[in-house]
Amino acid sequence: MLTRKNANLTLPNFLAARRHITMNLDAVIDSLHVVALPLHQEFRNVTYREIAIFQNQFGWGEFSAFLEYDDNESARWLRAGLECASRPFPNRHREKVAINATIPAVKPKDALAALARFEGCGTVKIKVAHPQQSFQEDLDRIIAIHREFSGKIRLDANGGWNFSEAVKHINQIQELIGESFEYVEQPVNSFQDLTKIRQQVSVPIAVDEGIRKAGRISHLDEIADIAILKVAPMGGVYQALAIAHEIDLPVVVSSALDSSIGIRAGLALALAVPNLYGACGLGTIDLMSADVTQNPLRAESGFMKERAIEVDSELLSRYAVDSNRYQWWRDRIERCWKLLEIEGELP
Repeated sequence: MLTRKNANLTLPNFLAARRHITMNLDAVIDSLHVVALPLHQEFRNVTYREIAIFQNQFGWGEFSAFLEYDDNESARWLRAGLECASRPFPNRHREKVAINATIPAVKPKDALAALARFEGCGTVKIKVAHPQQSFQEDLDRIIAIHREFSGKIRLDANGGWNFSEAVKHINQIQELIGESFEYVEQPVNSFQDLTKIRQQVSVPIAVDEGIRKAGRISHLDEIADIAILKVAPMGGVYQALAIAHEIDLPVVVSSALDSSIGIRAGLALALAVPNLYGACGLGTIDLMSADVTQNPLRAESGFMKERAIEVDSELLSRYAVDSNRYQWWRDRIERCWKLLEIEGELP
């Protein structure tokens, strides 16, 4: 079993190291495993998570771009996995980070069951604005959590509201849960509407898709109060860290429904960013009923610390996809590799 070495390099030393540590496509394919990890509840319309992992000098990397993503978007996710397997993590600003609970867009009783898996968390993020659900269903889920949970509540709409819906819904929810309402993430996708929403609500606005999908960095403080950073969609820990240094906003680091390998990369970012806002969304392994390791990277008493991940060969065999799905992922990796190679973006 290969685990990442616990290396802390200064940025200059990292830049020197990257000239000598490489990973070629053959090495990726030779060490490739693809698994389908079951979820406790449906999330993004699936009941399992397909994930590809591979090894290099610094351990395991993960490639788990969602199945509906095209190659151009998925290539950044592959880059993140390659970097994770081929680079040391950056220096840490802290030794642990607080973790928020994550509640999918499920019925109230299922939301409470999900909350119970996140022991010790003082903050919860609730998914809202699912296209197949009503706002009343969102309210029912929020109220159920608020009745049982005394900490802060964040909402994530994934750009699912329009401007008028966002203003109306945010104000209505604030009336219901008051000071427990910490912030709302990505209520709409439009930059212009985000700016107007901030003028009509008192709840802080966090931006996620607005950064990673549109590449918007400059004047980000005009449209949001908090920036959500994710390692995989941004192409790796170091690219996300560069964005954190560039923007003049506090940062929350979240995962993208990763295995413990991807969670560890997200944790490395959360430990390294200088401007961390608060609890991070790195507890999504608790949405899964399986992992690639016997000792998943979970929060303890609401906090997560850096540690090695040992991938278990028996779990890789148990959850391995069939030959058709394996070939699908191999072909996808090869296409995304070519895109990164053409753009000069291979880490």
